[in-house]
Amino acid sequence: MFSEYLTDARYGWAVACEEAFGTFPVQICNEWNTIAHLNDYEGNPEARPLSRQELQLFLDYADDQVERAATSRRKGALAAYRNAMLFKVIYGWGLRRTEASKLDLLDWGRNPAAPEFGRIGMLHVRYGKAVRGQPPRRRNVASVMGWAVDTVTDYVDNIRPRFGLVDHPALWVTERGGRIKPAEINARFVAYRDALGLPKALTPHSLRHPMSPI
Repeated sequence: MFSEYLTDARYGWAVACEEAFGTFPVQICNEWNTIAHLNDYEGNPEARPLSRQELQLFLDYADDQVERAATSRRKGALAAYRNAMLFKVIYGWGLRRTEASKLDLLDWGRNPAAPEFGRIGMLHVRYGKAVRGQPPRRRNVASVMGWAVDTVTDYVDNIRPRFGLVDHPALWVTERGGRIKPAEINARFVAYRDALGLPKALTPHSLRHPMSPI
């Protein structure tokens, strides 16, 4: 609609642009060459983001599971650490479950605009949500939070090697040598959510856009 407004001759923007820049905008998206939405909104109306307080509770609880597993010296400490890091990456880079599960180590790269983040400056998401009948969409997501970058660096350098899967491309691996699946991410999120007594309407998708504090 903005493009229609910009190119509508009644408003004079095309003339103003040509005078100022030597060129003018042209509408290239029309009804015949764009994909129409089947419905105005297709999501679950009960779903919502986490509040800032809920987000902090959730991430703290995930970290606590690492501490409990490590101090009790039982199996699962590596998996607990992986889970805690995975949820922080979902939040830090705004990922969906499938996008996160299919990340590879090589999907991280440098961002010339943010050299302070080193090799974790940019995340290449290769399996973004697809439009019906189309292949997965790719996108690059810039790193913006230093603590999240430190989290990934620590996991890649110090924790993932302990799984013993040097030749496996996946970022998130399992103790059995596979790649973590979206259903496993969902199951772990639900376990943590229910243990904290948080609303059942919250899902891993809720981590992508936490609410601002009131």
